[in-house]
Amino acid sequence: MSLGIDVLGMAETNINWNQDRRTQLLSLLQMVFGNGQIATSSSQSGTDGYQPGGTALVAHGCSAGRISCRRGDRMGRYSYMALRGKDGCGVLVISAYRVCQSRGTVAGPDTAFMQQVAALRSAGVVNPDPRNQILDDMTDLINEWKEKGYHPLIGIDANATLDEAKFAEFLDRNQLVDVLGTLNTGDPPSTYARGRKRIDYILGDTHVCDSAVKGRSLGMHEGLHSDHTMQFVDFDQQRLFGNESFTPIIGQELQFTLKNAIKKRAFLTKLREIHQHQKIVERVQALELAFRNEGKTTALEQCYNRVDYEIRCSMLAAANARARKSFRYQWSPALVTAGRMNVFGELSSSKRRHMNVTPTTLRLAETLQIPKYLRKAGITALHSTNSMNSTMEFFGHTQELMMATLPPRLNMPALRCRWMSR
Repeated sequence: MSLGIDVLGMAETNINWNQDRRTQLLSLLQMVFGNGQIATSSSQSGTDGYQPGGTALVAHGCSAGRISCRRGDRMGRYSYMALRGKDGCGVLVISAYRVCQSRGTVAGPDTAFMQQVAALRSAGVVNPDPRNQILDDMTDLINEWKEKGYHPLIGIDANATLDEAKFAEFLDRNQLVDVLGTLNTGDPPSTYARGRKRIDYILGDTHVCDSAVKGRSLGMHEGLHSDHTMQFVDFDQQRLFGNESFTPIIGQELQFTLKNAIKKRAFLTKLREIHQHQKIVERVQALELAFRNEGKTTALEQCYNRVDYEIRCSMLAAANARARKSFRYQWSPALVTAGRMNVFGELSSSKRRHMNVTPTTLRLAETLQIPKYLRKAGITALHSTNSMNSTMEFFGHTQELMMATLPPRLNMPALRCRWMSR
């Protein structure tokens, strides 16, 4: 990623991409770059360490914000990400590994070839041929996403040259070309340490090739420590996707999440206040009417952009004013209600001193959804020092209401002990 890579494809990772490994990779990605997404694949196995085969895709920056789908093959043959573009179109990025053994080859039980043979037999294939089966399955995947308007972009360790019969047929069937071959002249360099041929490729259709700006193969161990060389292609993003994208906001920078009901309500209240002050609703309605009557003009477009800018600024201002990130633990809704009920009782007791009911008390009563007749009875009772029975009756009602909001059979001391013992 230090090389300026937006999407990194890895073939033959030799890792069992279980939940722990995926979590480690994603945590490292987000810790170093702030945001990102991954797609991995490996055969279904109980092995935790070295496992032959497998693939991975890593995306960060603006490319991560385009991802609409990401999956991994259950046999560890390929991983893919669907990157959105303009008008529902996009690019299907695939990282694939094709085994080198042909059907009938005697191979070790733990090799990627035998893992795929076993998986295909389990799926009902009588005479499995993993080396060529991946080409058929990737063709089905490409055709599925072509119908949705997505162009294929494939990074593959093919373990074959471009003139191999089955591989050439795969290229013709999907109208794929060697992107690096179109960008460079001369004989292509070897891409792996134990041979003199090129067996690793970046493939794409004509749209992908037309969007490529430059690309080449790096030297051995340049960019990564592997027995294969790294290859890269730079694309014109506007031409490839039809629009530009922006880096998604980092999760750690969010002031709050929608699960935090308290901050969400405070944020919405402040946002409505700002919008009322700036007359956002009225201005948007006026703009809508103007666009209908006058059509798209430069002046109206500037007004639209100005309102859009003010809305975005108002959302940020409301979030910073009422929902700044707190590094404390979030209270449960039941605990929040109980605390508010306690504060409400303390504020209501001011009536014993013949003081007026404060706006805070009334707002708390509305927030706690205390029925109006209870509010009226409580305030009347508290207004008279001789009406102790009515006062106790009111607080009895509020206590019942508070307990009704708590989960049934909730034992606070027991709950606290269970948490402390973890």
